[in-house]
Amino acid sequence: MHRNYLLSLVLSLSLAASFLAACQTNTAVPRFENADCPFTKPQSISVSCGYLVVPEVRPGLDTGGPAQTPSSTAAAAAANQKTIRLAVAIFKSTASNPPADPIVYLEGGPGSSPLESYADNVDQYFGPFLAQRDLILVDQRGTGYSTPALNCPQFTQAEIDALPLNQTAAQSDAAANAAFQACHDQLVKDGDNLAAYNSAESAADFADLRQALGYKEWNLYGISYGTRLALTIERDHPEGLRSAVIDSVLPPNVDLIDTQPDNTARALNQLFDACAADSTCNAAYPNLKTVFYDTATKLDAKPVTATITLPDVGISGLAGRRMNELINGDGFISSIWQAMYVTSYLSDLPQVIYDASQGNVAPISQIDSVFLTSEKDMSWGMYASVQCYEETPFASEPKLAADIQAHPELGGSQGSAQGPFDMCKDWNLPSAPALEDQPVKSSVPTLVLSNQFDPVTPPAWGQLAASTLSQGTFVLIPAAGHGSSLTEMCPRRLALSFFTDPSTPPDSSCTKDMKVAFATPNQKPNVTLAPLTDSTLGITGLVPANWRTLNGVPGFYSPNGDPNDPEQIIIEALPLAPADFLNQVDQQFSSQGVYFNPTGKQRASPVITYTLYSASYGLTTLDMALGELNNSTYAVLMQAPFTEHDGLYQAIFLPVIDALRPQ
Repeated sequence: MHRNYLLSLVLSLSLAASFLAACQTNTAVPRFENADCPFTKPQSISVSCGYLVVPEVRPGLDTGGPAQTPSSTAAAAAANQKTIRLAVAIFKSTASNPPADPIVYLEGGPGSSPLESYADNVDQYFGPFLAQRDLILVDQRGTGYSTPALNCPQFTQAEIDALPLNQTAAQSDAAANAAFQACHDQLVKDGDNLAAYNSAESAADFADLRQALGYKEWNLYGISYGTRLALTIERDHPEGLRSAVIDSVLPPNVDLIDTQPDNTARALNQLFDACAADSTCNAAYPNLKTVFYDTATKLDAKPVTATITLPDVGISGLAGRRMNELINGDGFISSIWQAMYVTSYLSDLPQVIYDASQGNVAPISQIDSVFLTSEKDMSWGMYASVQCYEETPFASEPKLAADIQAHPELGGSQGSAQGPFDMCKDWNLPSAPALEDQPVKSSVPTLVLSNQFDPVTPPAWGQLAASTLSQGTFVLIPAAGHGSSLTEMCPRRLALSFFTDPSTPPDSSCTKDMKVAFATPNQKPNVTLAPLTDSTLGITGLVPANWRTLNGVPGFYSPNGDPNDPEQIIIEALPLAPADFLNQVDQQFSSQGVYFNPTGKQRASPVITYTLYSASYGLTTLDMALGELNNSTYAVLMQAPFTEHDGLYQAIFLPVIDALRPQ
């Protein structure tokens, strides 16, 4: 999941915590073993950690319906076979008396690690959920801090190696599949049974975890692939499920692989149509669809090279490296498609498209850099195992080829028709039973959320999933990309309401107010400044009127007080040297591929002289001013969408610098 809240990372500058727990000596399987947390603990949330120990393969696993109690023979066999360990973190609610049923979050991918992605800043992502209930994050089998983790650095390296190349779809797929083959061979050599890493086994893991932790019932919250896992749990292990919220839905009975070109075209057309229907957007970016595809054609004929700064992708020595990236038509289409995952990017995409049409592809490289940050949190071997066991066997290469041919405007951006099937031939797994291609029928109360601009799981899939859930409620979220309930106020409010009372469909009237506010060139910000006096920080100055503090933390402000707001500002006074502050900021941001560089300018206020810095992260621009007075650093940091940056720089950043002074 893409991070929207960059400046909120600074909240963790002063983190200092440790936790020691005694490991249990119990050797039964499954079992839960307490352990130190493998991540930096958040400062404001109490958390305990451990590992669920389960068999790598469950003898006689029943995937045909509700789970059965294992026989004594099967239990004995499980005790004598290889076990794996799933990393678990239990975050305590900030409520004084939370309900006994926690929320367990099911991450997407498949292969992503929620503990690596979210745990050290869990309150920034899940704060509203923690205000209601305890939250459990689990690295699913084969991912993240769990062991084994089916990591494929070979594939990540192949992605990096491809950045400066002008490859056809077939060439790109061949290189990727060679990397997957090398990864497969290494994992098999390491003794991993790749056939054991699938949704049915993962569902059984979660059923075992609930019992091992002693919860009578709990609530599922899944996004993307996590929705398929949630539905599998509902099908195979409905006991103990109080409710489920699934967002950006991938039900088993859809064809993920051979409908991707259709889904890509659908999402892009949603963007083009929304801009055309918006008088302001249409005036600023007329004929957006034509401009988009003309630009792709032009870039295919004459690719453009840009500079990309690599984030931490999990391979030593690559973080911060600057290298060339060749942008051709296929890459351009793919980047815009990926950007549509992120709701906060939607308003800026017409400007990105028009910039590229005029030769400026820097925003495209910045988008690509952002999505590369997920590489270090991704176990591609788990992705391949799930896809090749339960998706590809039910897909059709001729059907995918026909879908690609039906959308010639997408060029080679969808890959080759044989690519995913060649990968799975090399991955060499058996096919899942037919059950894994059938609809899930369940009576678990389930809120089903789908998003208008979602580029990979279209709303029709959410409706399809809800149609076989006897207590399912479907809600379409307008003006949103993928997984909006984790970042956007309205769908998050629906999820929280449903967790409070699963017997009643939530009030979805807030969706009527959701609309993409397309950014336009030279847009003047509607911002006024108000006096600020903060005795905690010992400062006075100015702050945008009606902006709220983020999570109540002094000095952190955004329009809604939400860490996912695209616009944020931090005003700080800290008893350390500017160089030390800059070093701490760099440590926080560099893993995201964000590096603050001096602009070569200074700003002299009536009291303090500041050195100015800037950085970029995807479609977000960051500015920082550092000054020193009386052995303290005075700092102002602002983040803004790149389309709004110039106006907010003049209207907020510079006036706030000029007004800041000791109380």
